[in-house]
Amino acid sequence: MPTNVKQADADAAAAREDVDRAEAGIASGSKRVTATALHKLRDAWRHADLTAQSARKQAEMDRSAVRMTALEKIGAEVDKLAASDETAEMTAALRDVAAACARFRDLAAAHDEAVAELVAAAQDLGAEPAAPGGPRATSAHVAVARDSVVHRRTKVSPLGGAMTALAKAMEGDVDAALAELKVALPQPEPKRPSYLLRGENGQLIALTGELDPFMAARIRDPKSGLTKLSEHDIGRYMNGELR
Repeated sequence: MPTNVKQADADAAAAREDVDRAEAGIASGSKRVTATALHKLRDAWRHADLTAQSARKQAEMDRSAVRMTALEKIGAEVDKLAASDETAEMTAALRDVAAACARFRDLAAAHDEAVAELVAAAQDLGAEPAAPGGPRATSAHVAVARDSVVHRRTKVSPLGGAMTALAKAMEGDVDAALAELKVALPQPEPKRPSYLLRGENGQLIALTGELDPFMAARIRDPKSGLTKLSEHDIGRYMNGELR
């Protein structure tokens, strides 16, 4: 008795070949096969073919049963998942996220409002533009830079919108989210120029580094209209005292 569809099909094919060889031998006269022997071969092939059909049908029934069993297990897992606490936990987590986002937006709005008030107050009090060396002593070292306000070496700016930082935080990229908080930044120490020149039209020209030969020659030429200023004048320029 064949144990699987493949073996049953192989037996049926072999039985069919036996019938074909016998019939070919009878037709060519090269082989003597009695009617009884031929009937036995045909009966064997028929039996093998029916057996193969039965094996295929049984295999299909087995596959269908396995499929139904697997689907029933999936259905049970669906019901189990639906009845678990996972959905409730996700709901709670989303509520926490929404509350945290709302808190961050409120903090950002309050910060931006505070910066705007400081900028407006500094402008009302006539805060002077920053000198090359930073905010001027004559304005208590306070200066306005567009929508930001600077005190000595500290610049405070508005966030200008919380969505970018929130989006990066929700993606789990905390470092990128924190990088968006460029609201309070230390300013670099102003670099004192190596040379300060007064042009023919009175314009101040600050140069850093060594003079190239062309510029050095122009300074030496009294007709160029360029005047090299002193170290004292450079200090006054840095403080915004030289015009």
